[in-house]
Amino acid sequence: MVRALKWSVVARQHLAGWIDYLLDQDGRVAKVAAEQVEARVDRLVERPFDCRQSRWPGFRELSLLGWNKIVVYDVTDVEVLIVAFYDSRQDLSVVCLRENSGF
Repeated sequence: MVRALKWSVVARQHLAGWIDYLLDQDGRVAKVAAEQVEARVDRLVERPFDCRQSRWPGFRELSLLGWNKIVVYDVTDVEVLIVAFYDSRQDLSVVCLRENSGF
């Protein structure tokens, strides 16, 4: 089953902020990063259960190795909901996803 893909406002803002940061450093790197994130996340609509259970109960995580990023998402019967986009080096123990989902 192919599901629709939906990003929360907060997750989209975090992704955009990171891409903007990369653009300031090196436009080519930013382009590669954006393309790789999009490609990996787009695959979730067809195979959402390939990624591991999240450290937050009820969610799943896609690790973007090489970029040190984590995409946290939820799966429903019809959608893959991207809930958060985090840097894996930050203190994730203080994050509460339900309050930050912003759909």
